[in-house]
Amino acid sequence: MYNEQDKNTFLKNKNVVIFGYGNQGKPQALNLKDSGINPIIGLRKNSKSIDAAKKDGFKVKNPVEAMNFGDVFVILIPDEAHEGFFKKYVYNNIKKGQTFIFAHGFSIYFKTVKLKNYPVNIGMVAPKGPGTAVRERFLSEKGLPGIIALDKDYTKNLKQILFSYSYYAGFLKKGVFETSFKEEVLCDLFGEQVALCGVTVEIMKMAFEILVEKGFSPEMAYYETIFEMKAIIDLIFNKGINGMREKISDTAEFGAYDAVDEIITTSLREKMKKRFDKIENGKFSKKWVEEYKNEKKYMYDKRKKEEKSLICRIEKKMRNRGLL
Repeated sequence: MYNEQDKNTFLKNKNVVIFGYGNQGKPQALNLKDSGINPIIGLRKNSKSIDAAKKDGFKVKNPVEAMNFGDVFVILIPDEAHEGFFKKYVYNNIKKGQTFIFAHGFSIYFKTVKLKNYPVNIGMVAPKGPGTAVRERFLSEKGLPGIIALDKDYTKNLKQILFSYSYYAGFLKKGVFETSFKEEVLCDLFGEQVALCGVTVEIMKMAFEILVEKGFSPEMAYYETIFEMKAIIDLIFNKGINGMREKISDTAEFGAYDAVDEIITTSLREKMKKRFDKIENGKFSKKWVEEYKNEKKYMYDKRKKEEKSLICRIEKKMRNRGLL
């Protein structure tokens, strides 16, 4: 684990380019600017983010100009767009000794980006939180933890560069720990799909639907299966899992153990392990790249279906009435 004792000002005299000005690009660029590093924002000529970046006080260059200008490039465009972006703008304009910093291991580990044969550094600085938290934690001076990883240290000072970027972006205040591209991407994808955004959310939705099917009001069902989740997660975040158990009622604790013994079967565990295998062997990444090439039709269809569901409609209704 590294913290502000490991900071350095290496990037002070370097030309830093951030590719992308979205959920991560904007907050990280603003953090750098407030810390004394004024990065160039690299955007395609038809990008909808050009005006926003200029309004925030940044100079914008097209990707080829940025490649010719920069020393350190922070790749903050969507993972699925990396392959086409590098083919069109990057490979033919690489200069010896440049550094490429990724915020996720997807395109390097699954080899949709092929930088290994070029005389460049390949590293990672990844905040452990969404872009909103990156900016909010920086402004509140609480700091957001992050991770670093080295994939190719061509100039033999890549770790110094990653520490410097972590410092100016605000991650060293809370601390960063060193990992590998493999560990980061596999843990991240599995955590998202199973624990954070996928299976856990589906269990919450199923619990809501069962209560409604049993004749209870959707408002009450929403409170009990969705709304109160934040309180439980906050307890776990602040006190740990055992600390959460100590703060809930004995009825809730006993009922939780009893329900888990009945519902969470070995077959579910085996299915989760198979999901991990699908991520590790590259089947998921190939499927996601194909989905991107198909203009994300499956994903957008799923999103539209969700928007029409009872749980989303009641959520919107309750939010508009100030009940959440």
